[in-house]
Amino acid sequence: MTIQDARPPRRMAREKSTGAADLDAQILEQIPEDSIPVRLRDALMSKLGETEQLRTALAEANARIAELEEIADRDPLLNILNRRAFLREVERALAIVKRYRLQASLVYIDIDNLKDVNDQQGHAAGDAVIMGIAKTISDNIRHEDSVGRLGGDEFGVLLTDADPKTARATARRLAQKIAANAAPKGADPVGATISYGIAALEVDARLEQILERADKEMYQAKRERG
Repeated sequence: MTIQDARPPRRMAREKSTGAADLDAQILEQIPEDSIPVRLRDALMSKLGETEQLRTALAEANARIAELEEIADRDPLLNILNRRAFLREVERALAIVKRYRLQASLVYIDIDNLKDVNDQQGHAAGDAVIMGIAKTISDNIRHEDSVGRLGGDEFGVLLTDADPKTARATARRLAQKIAANAAPKGADPVGATISYGIAALEVDARLEQILERADKEMYQAKRERG
């Protein structure tokens, strides 16, 4: 079993609503016409129609709520998870790790020289660098993994079914790809690099401890880079 497998499936409210309405209509159609007065049958059919309208409205409302929740979970600039939503995913993964004794790791990423980009090229170029890094991370992790923006120039990557050794190899590969990417078009060549830290989601650890470990290792790597 993987962490992805352990997540509960989602069902569409509209499908459930349509199935219930069809079942009600089928039951009514099976009753012989001469056993129910015409006026009563008409009244029942009218009520079924009203019920279906209510079910449809409820399904549409639930779909809209889901859409708004999705928007609330995304960073407006990068279209990745925001801090709140990402930490919720880590909490969920940690609960699954504790229950099923699976492995998962957190990668804490910080952009090294975003201030230089902002100072030399402007904040629009800085935003372009952040967007490029977010896209590079998203494009180079698995579908079952998650990436979120933890702060202005900080990212978190949740790697499911990954021990620290695997997570470190993934983080190293991401750093290489990010460093190799070109600067924004029309800008001076100020290449973006990242520092990162790794922390395993251990069964006896709390979310705050995991973040602290990864953050501490990331800052140590940043100091070593000078």
